[in-house]
Amino acid sequence: MNNILVVLETRDGAIRPASLETLGAARVLVDQIGSGKVIAIATENAELDAAALGAAGADQAMCTDAVIHSGDGAAATAVRVAKECGANLVLLCSTARGRDLAARIAAGLDCGLAADCVAVEVVDGDFVFTRPIYAGKAIIKVKVMGATKVASLRSNHFAAAGRDTTAELSTCTAEAGKAKVTGLSAKTSGRPDVSEATRIISGGRGMGGPDNWHLLEAVA
Repeated sequence: MNNILVVLETRDGAIRPASLETLGAARVLVDQIGSGKVIAIATENAELDAAALGAAGADQAMCTDAVIHSGDGAAATAVRVAKECGANLVLLCSTARGRDLAARIAAGLDCGLAADCVAVEVVDGDFVFTRPIYAGKAIIKVKVMGATKVASLRSNHFAAAGRDTTAELSTCTAEAGKAKVTGLSAKTSGRPDVSEATRIISGGRGMGGPDNWHLLEAVA
């Protein structure tokens, strides 16, 4: 089957914008192939918006009943769902958590991984991944050998599909991991996530010092 599984990333129970971009990339690939479905899974309990997920590119979306999921438990859940839905490609955001899960999922599926991709296309029926190397000084195109592949996609390089449809929603059972997360402590700055920003304003020595940073905030 030509199904693509997208592992969604959540924050405070909501789907992160980077995951919607990943859904859009998956939609483009399925449309290029001409068959298959885009299936999304949130390995933690989340508020799934059928309209938003469908518009982004998902045909089906599911979440688990896990409140806080450990990395190994989340990966085990994604591996099981990937096998159940016959996915030949698993996509994730190239975030700190996404990179962690991508490696775990690739190991669980015993397949190759293309990390930090900035483009994906279908060439002669196979996926070709574009990714930077040497700290971004060069760009290479790679193929992952084998029937199943895993890839993480950088944010702000893809776009949600923008379809006028809704996704079919469901729930699934979470796999228990060897590690158990007992709580999370996150520092909040009140500012948008830099990794999800479309524009970044910065200042140098000409600003004179921190006392003038409010001028940059006003421009932003």
